[in-house]
Amino acid sequence: MTAPEYRIITKASSHQDIQDIIPKILKIQAAWIVSRETSAPSRGFLISSFSQAELSSLIQKDGMLICAIHGTEILGYCLTTPISEFTELYQDSADGDLRTTSPFSATVGTHRYLYQIATDPTQLGHGIGQGLLEVVKQASAGLSFLTDVLTSPIENSASRRFFQKSGFIPVGELTLKSYRDFGELKSEVLEFTPRSPLVKTASSSRP
Repeated sequence: MTAPEYRIITKASSHQDIQDIIPKILKIQAAWIVSRETSAPSRGFLISSFSQAELSSLIQKDGMLICAIHGTEILGYCLTTPISEFTELYQDSADGDLRTTSPFSATVGTHRYLYQIATDPTQLGHGIGQGLLEVVKQASAGLSFLTDVLTSPIENSASRRFFQKSGFIPVGELTLKSYRDFGELKSEVLEFTPRSPLVKTASSSRP
């Protein structure tokens, strides 16, 4: 198969483009959804999905959706949003608690939240996820990312390995006492910080 095309969908995209892409994203989500009682697949999963209205709202609130496309098929996607979509999970809330293991400061000017990344189950192992991450990094103007990966009640070890291989470093644990129809959830919080370019200094010349 030829390399996929990567398309960026934001609030600046046409209404038709946004509405055309969302059902295809929801189809990928549906392939990975598991219930609280289900054992997690060994290669990654989503515990919940957005509705069409929720996904559209996130895009309109400065979300950035990167899609890997081949012909008319969506092979995978990555959604990032303003960091507030993450901090609102625990700040000023009795239901959320973030315990950090490494100091970090996440602000609108420094970070975005990597909300979800997923590939079509038939495309696992073809480098789609890594390609999506690379495009997201390039399109995010040097910003850092926070993401979180479930550890309890179901451990998403495949996703943790994927992010750590991609340069994400564990910085804390987030506990949510309730999330949608789930009970208490715990997730590992990971941060990616772009490397600063090496600064070349001119060597002094001798007479």
